[in-house]
Amino acid sequence: MKKLSLFLFLIIAIIFCFAQSVSLKDFERMNSVKSPKEYLAKKDFTVKQDSSSGENIKLKLINRATREIIYVTSIKDSEGARSVEVDYFTESKEEYAKIVHAVLKSGYNPIRDNRHYDKRVGSYETHNLVLREMVAVKDKDYYNIKYSYYAGKELSMPTPPVSK
Repeated sequence: MKKLSLFLFLIIAIIFCFAQSVSLKDFERMNSVKSPKEYLAKKDFTVKQDSSSGENIKLKLINRATREIIYVTSIKDSEGARSVEVDYFTESKEEYAKIVHAVLKSGYNPIRDNRHYDKRVGSYETHNLVLREMVAVKDKDYYNIKYSYYAGKELSMPTPPVSK
């Protein structure tokens, strides 16, 4: 019995050690990957809700091993402007602290206070972060980070006319 419980503990510890979590770079990649769903599936996230239509994406993904929740919204308007929002929730203070540390080292500038950050890439492209401590979601407390990206229509590639 003792060996069995030790074996089960070892398996659970291995699962949690190898469970992948997201990083700041993963947030930034959401604006350039073809399919956020497939990209996050490689990090052990499963789709809980998909309200996507056409080029506009709206997803809720969950990683059961790391207890993380991610909402991804990607919208492209008719003139070519594009915006991506990632709303990230984790119960782990360590994961939250790891991302906050990365924000401070990666060229984001504080705005107003030490919770709002932005990084501009030229005149028409910007990355924004809002770092929130604890947020209650369905009677549980989560650390929350909201990432948003905007690329103006000036950066969009012209689409060729559709031939009939």
